[in-house]
Amino acid sequence: MKTFLIITLFPFAAFAENFLNCSFGMFNVTILSTKTQLTEDLHIGKTTWANYQASPPKEIFNAVLEPQDKELYRFQLEEGFGEKNIHIIVSQEKVATSAYSAYALNPQMPMMDKMTGTCEIK
Repeated sequence: MKTFLIITLFPFAAFAENFLNCSFGMFNVTILSTKTQLTEDLHIGKTTWANYQASPPKEIFNAVLEPQDKELYRFQLEEGFGEKNIHIIVSQEKVATSAYSAYALNPQMPMMDKMTGTCEIK
């Protein structure tokens, strides 16, 4: 009787989940941090976990919008405020080895309606 040993190599990278991790703020202070789910082909996924300074993360659904010229991603956090939901725009421009230039438009806060930031795919 012969015994065969079968070794299967699993593509572990296929099981890894990718996220778009972003930090936005003003005057070198982080005000909003987000962690957005990405699909296998690196498109914006269904949800984002967002938190403002000193607040716990909150899961929010995404509304994916069509990226404009020189944009990598454009999406809206569906918080239930209609036109006053936060929009996140990620540029194709890299500002560091792995970080993309980005900004968040927040019409809920007139004094902080545009926050600059960076995003990394991890």
